[in-house]
Amino acid sequence: MTQRIGDHENPDLPMAGVNSSLIQYSLNSENYLDQLVPLMKTALKSGTLEDFINELDDTTRIREEELQSLSFKSADDILASVESISKVQDRSADIQQHLQSVSQRLSSTGLELSEKKKILVSYKKLHSKINETTYILNSCLEVLDRTNKIVDLIKQENYYNALKKLEDLSNVHLPEIENFEFTKRIFNSIPSLRNLIQESSFSSLSNWLKNDIEKNWPHIGRALFENMIELNDDWKRQKADDPSLKTYRINSSIERCLRSEVFKSFDPLRNRSVKIDLTPVYNAIIVFQTLEESEKLRDDYNKEWNLKRERLLSQIPMDDINANGYGKQSVQSAFKNSKALTIFLQQLAGFLIMDKVVNSSTEYQLRTRQSTLDMYDSLVTKLVPILLNHVRSLTTEETLIDAKESLGIFIQILEDYDYEVSSLYKVLVTVFRSFVSIKTKEFEREYGRLTNEDNLMPVHVDSERFYRNVVAVCYYPFKYNEVPKTLPFSTIYPTTCVELRKLIKNIYVFLDKYYSDINSEVLVIIESALDDTLVNVILKDLKTKVNSTIREELSQSLINMEFFMNSVHEIEAQLNYSDESFLANVRTSSASTTGALIKLKSHKAFQEIRKETEDNLFALVDTKVNDLMDFAEWDWDTKQLNTNPTDFVQDIGQFLQMMFASTFSNLPHNIKSLLLIRTFDLLADHFMTFLKESPFYTAEAIANFDRDVTYIESIINSLNDAEEPEIAQNEEATSSVSLQSMFMGLRQLINLLREGDLDGFKEDSIRMRKFNTIKPDEAILFMKKLDTFQETHLNSLPSSPQPDSGSGTNHVKGHGNGHGSISTLQSVTGSGRFKLNYRAFSKNKEIQS
Repeated sequence: MTQRIGDHENPDLPMAGVNSSLIQYSLNSENYLDQLVPLMKTALKSGTLEDFINELDDTTRIREEELQSLSFKSADDILASVESISKVQDRSADIQQHLQSVSQRLSSTGLELSEKKKILVSYKKLHSKINETTYILNSCLEVLDRTNKIVDLIKQENYYNALKKLEDLSNVHLPEIENFEFTKRIFNSIPSLRNLIQESSFSSLSNWLKNDIEKNWPHIGRALFENMIELNDDWKRQKADDPSLKTYRINSSIERCLRSEVFKSFDPLRNRSVKIDLTPVYNAIIVFQTLEESEKLRDDYNKEWNLKRERLLSQIPMDDINANGYGKQSVQSAFKNSKALTIFLQQLAGFLIMDKVVNSSTEYQLRTRQSTLDMYDSLVTKLVPILLNHVRSLTTEETLIDAKESLGIFIQILEDYDYEVSSLYKVLVTVFRSFVSIKTKEFEREYGRLTNEDNLMPVHVDSERFYRNVVAVCYYPFKYNEVPKTLPFSTIYPTTCVELRKLIKNIYVFLDKYYSDINSEVLVIIESALDDTLVNVILKDLKTKVNSTIREELSQSLINMEFFMNSVHEIEAQLNYSDESFLANVRTSSASTTGALIKLKSHKAFQEIRKETEDNLFALVDTKVNDLMDFAEWDWDTKQLNTNPTDFVQDIGQFLQMMFASTFSNLPHNIKSLLLIRTFDLLADHFMTFLKESPFYTAEAIANFDRDVTYIESIINSLNDAEEPEIAQNEEATSSVSLQSMFMGLRQLINLLREGDLDGFKEDSIRMRKFNTIKPDEAILFMKKLDTFQETHLNSLPSSPQPDSGSGTNHVKGHGNGHGSISTLQSVTGSGRFKLNYRAFSKNKEIQS
């Protein structure tokens, strides 16, 4: 069949393989006949039955061979099993004999076990009694152990755990030992132990206050001071790096936001200097809370803390404090020196900050907020007079600076911990007031030295460098810069300006640190100090000098006074608007609090003294002019013409030139102008008086008089031309018209007399243009005294009777009848439009009037 399949390439070969597999499968099943039926049907249908049968035969043959092979192997196994069974039987016999031996031994030991069981029962009873005794002993030991642990915890100051152990002990219920004497004593001692824990915890707290706190107050305070000093330095560096921060000071909101972390995390209890543990405080609080005795703890702690406060204050004498808490202004200070003050303030800072820190750390369970504030207010009420008394006793700049440093740091520390410091700040203001007083006294002494060295001569500038130095220190807006030149003031002005600048800088540098609130009181101190310096030192000295009868000294002192007076406003401007750092820092603090500006009142005092000085100067010049005019004398009868001004007029002119060109050359422009006008007006009055008082003068005398007046007028012109603003600004030069107007009346009268008649005067247009200052009666009066007029007019007039005293008609004394006289006068005066006093022609007394 195999050959057929191979020869004919039977396509069913795969099917044959499948049938072989199926035949194998069917033969392996229990109902293999049922399994072969479908295969047989398939072979019949496909015509491969023969193949199927062959395959079935092959399979059967293979199975038989396999079965035969297995049969041979099974026979060997059976033989081996028989041998093993034989061995097992032998072993079983041995075991049976052994079991019989064991059974015999068990029966022999049964009686022994029964006896031992009886013994075991008796032992169990004994063990139970032993266990009971052991339990009782352990319970006793437990009570003793707990008691001992409580005592040990108390000794270890672990009061809370001791209290918890005590509570646990009190809750133990052991009926077996309750009747024992020692347990009764232990349980009866529980209240005593509870009290012992309470007292020991507070005693520990008291010892902590004494040993850890009170003894460490100096160290705590020193650490606080050092930390605040470093904080000031750090903030100063930050402001130097960022100018926008210059208006903000220590403890301001901005500063606290920008504060370095090392300062924010500073702990006054744990730092380089001290390390204080608050465990005793917490132990006492929790113990008293557990015992429901918190109020007692608060009362006892407050008493203890108040004792610490009194002990701290007892370091300084309290005799200077009266019943109202205000100190007497005794000379004796409570502190020997600045170091003693610093040490005390450090201790006080440690005390106050510890109070605040401990209370805040314990959530104010020991002391309430109000208790803290009340104690602080009471302490400050006692402290402020003591500090004020100490500050008033300080007499040197160094001690005041030390006091400012100590008080300033102390106040900043308290302010940093939210204490109210306004009362203490007043002490700092008092320090500033004392410092200002010392600096003003130093200025007064220095000014006394400078004024003694002053030569009352104008300052000569011969170099640009010297000029720039003068301009830099003087409180004056200089205009001209060319050198060499002579400045109007003497050396006292620039040197005093230097000292004023030093004074102002010292004052403001002193204020720049620790004075966080530049209030109105501080500004008043500055204003008063500067006003007092300007008025009671500088102006007082100038007032003494301007009372001099020496024109040069008076003039130079007046010049200096003018510059000092103008400097007042410049000083105000410097204080209020200068961008100098030491001024700007303080001013920004002032603007942020009060918004006030410095306003000096001394300018008015300078004005008043200047007015008095001007009057004295005017009186002095008037006296000198009057003295010179006492020697004046004109020859009104002369017939000789002079070629030069008269000698005494030349002397007057030279004196005036010297006085105004030299002595008064540097006077303030307005004073010099007024003095010019006043002096020459006085001369004009004197000249007019001489002319009026003379009963007669020749034409030659009038010509000579005209030459003298022209000479004086030329001096006026020369002095006016020399006038120019030297240093002052916004001032106008003296008007030539103003000066010439003083001689206008005299000049018109001389011109009228030089004409020799009244023909031009009676013409309205001429009179209004050339003689508008001369009245008609005055023209007739003066013209009548002229010899040439008398020859041409008055000699031709008829005589007239003396006027009747009761008649209202006036007559002219002369030749001819009355009608002729009236006619002549009318022709002179312009048809009688001006009324004349004819009696004036005959009475010299009335002429003089």
